[in-house]
Amino acid sequence: MMLRIITIGAFFVCTQACQKKPHLAPAADPLSALEPPPMGATTYNDELKRELKLLDDVHNGRIAKNTLIKLKNALIHADKNALPQNPNSDEAYLVKIFIALPELLQTEGIISKTKQLWHTAKLYFINRHFPDAAILMTEVIKAEPDFIEAQNWRARAMFFLGNPDGAVSDLLRIIQKTGESSAHGIDALYLIGAIRYESNDFEAHRIKEGIKAWSTYLQLADVPEMTKEVTDGLQELHARLKGEKTESFAGKTDPFLENPRYSAEKNAILRAFKKEELLLALELANSSLKKLFDPDIATIKARILFKTGSHDEAGELFAFIVKNKPTYAPGFHYQGMAFMMQGKPKEAILSWQKVIELDKNYAASHNIMQRIGVAQKMVAPQKIETH
Repeated sequence: MMLRIITIGAFFVCTQACQKKPHLAPAADPLSALEPPPMGATTYNDELKRELKLLDDVHNGRIAKNTLIKLKNALIHADKNALPQNPNSDEAYLVKIFIALPELLQTEGIISKTKQLWHTAKLYFINRHFPDAAILMTEVIKAEPDFIEAQNWRARAMFFLGNPDGAVSDLLRIIQKTGESSAHGIDALYLIGAIRYESNDFEAHRIKEGIKAWSTYLQLADVPEMTKEVTDGLQELHARLKGEKTESFAGKTDPFLENPRYSAEKNAILRAFKKEELLLALELANSSLKKLFDPDIATIKARILFKTGSHDEAGELFAFIVKNKPTYAPGFHYQGMAFMMQGKPKEAILSWQKVIELDKNYAASHNIMQRIGVAQKMVAPQKIETH
């Protein structure tokens, strides 16, 4: 029997390691439909703290053995009657942990420190706490440089944290270690293409990287149902390379790209941000904002603050931006992204609905409707079926 967990992408998570096929994920959340990892789960901070505490108890043998055996057997054998009935009990939270980390169902005895870090990182990731997840995954990789799965998940976390180049670097290292034709390599090729497609980037060398990755993926992957979607994506990447405006980018203007109409000071900020020179970009942004409020520069600053872990300060700045410039669609767009990364899908939906109201072209070019769809699935209760 297999425990089936319905998550945002309605995919299976097996009680033992499942062989997966790379999938082209929704445009709104390009990595959400890949398995593993499952994405879309959302947990309030107090609930996550409780899960982390119980996971630590599991790691360190502080849960009664008979309790663990009972819960594991109930899940493995899909015995609904043996599952805890009180959703607020520790046993119910343990079930949630085992569902999120099904490898624990087959784990007995001493768990290495690296594995403990890995489980904790995954729990953070599944709950969309990407900064904490990325930090812990980095520790895992330092301890075990050939831990390919950790590199794959860290790449996904980095993408959600707004660092597509860092994500691609991780994926290229996976390909270098495992080869393009390996299961890990094929998955990495797909992800590179998806990241370059989703990043709305018109830099030629990045577009070419995405084209090469997806072209190779089509040659190597035996996933017929993906052929049309990846082929369509390739057509759009080729169009971008030629400087053409495709349907999804019709009317697209990106205020965060250098522009001859901008001042040299503003272009310097945008250039530093694009190169991931975040401290320099922040310093320049602070200097510029002291002289004149520019919503583009303020949004860059808020994005940097969020990337570097100053979530509260970033949230306050996003709120200030949309209050002082209520017709500024990018402010609501990136405010919504910040809400999503904090596990606040309801707030993200409200921000993104405002983007659609203000600028339909901008909303279309940044896949806002699809993002709202992802957030709505996160808001809906998770459904768990066993059979």
